[in-house]
Amino acid sequence: MVFDERAAIHLRMQQIVQERERLQDEYKDLFTRLREMDQREDSQIPSPPVESVRQNNVATQEKQLEWENIDLGDQVDAEIDTKEYDERLNQLQDFLESEE
Repeated sequence: MVFDERAAIHLRMQQIVQERERLQDEYKDLFTRLREMDQREDSQIPSPPVESVRQNNVATQEKQLEWENIDLGDQVDAEIDTKEYDERLNQLQDFLESEE
């Protein structure tokens, strides 16, 4: 198996997705813990209710989703003609050589 830039990009994307899932799970656990703490009446330190924290986090997540919903999927999954790919690499190599 040849490990090229395309494979490296796909691997990194998978790592990002896995990390995001892990963080989402951690967020849910922490949110549940905050809810449990809010339900206890014997808490000594006043804290903001979970709902206000949740509303702030939902707004942040919506902004993040706007960035994620930019249609990059088609660009990543689009098959590039090998001839065109080779041609672009040659152009890049020629450019780099001319810069030296």
